[in-house]
Amino acid sequence: MVWRITGVGQKALYIVVGFAASALIFFVLRTWLLDPHSWPYGLIALIWNLGYNIVGVRIFRGYLEPVTPPRPWWRWTGRPKAGFWLGALNLFAVLGSLPEFWPRDGQSPNYYVLATLNMLGLIIPAFGYFNSSFRLRLHPDLWSKRRPKASANTRELPSPKA
Repeated sequence: MVWRITGVGQKALYIVVGFAASALIFFVLRTWLLDPHSWPYGLIALIWNLGYNIVGVRIFRGYLEPVTPPRPWWRWTGRPKAGFWLGALNLFAVLGSLPEFWPRDGQSPNYYVLATLNMLGLIIPAFGYFNSSFRLRLHPDLWSKRRPKASANTRELPSPKA
């Protein structure tokens, strides 16, 4: 049996549960096991976040996208537009993390290592999403279908009772 996430609600649940699990795991790590300013903590965070991303892109499917066959290794989204948006959000987060490279008083000696690991955790998914979108643009036959939009003409209004 192949397990895939196809519905919007299921995808939202995966994201919410994943963030909650991540928050709990990293709370435990930084409270009882590792210093949050150490490179092992940063490396675990990088591996966890990349793994969470990769599992998501392997099990998510677009609307009416074939569920059983595995996606090509390079395909991260159902349609190119989604990959461009997700890649851009990751690059926006990279811009937000650039100030981590400016030293401040009292910073740990692992400061630049942690900033670099954090930056890699954002750049790698951005590259994956952009790569997927550019490749999908060359293969429109692989795109998932568009979800139908409800319009005012298709809705039936309740009839007034006499």
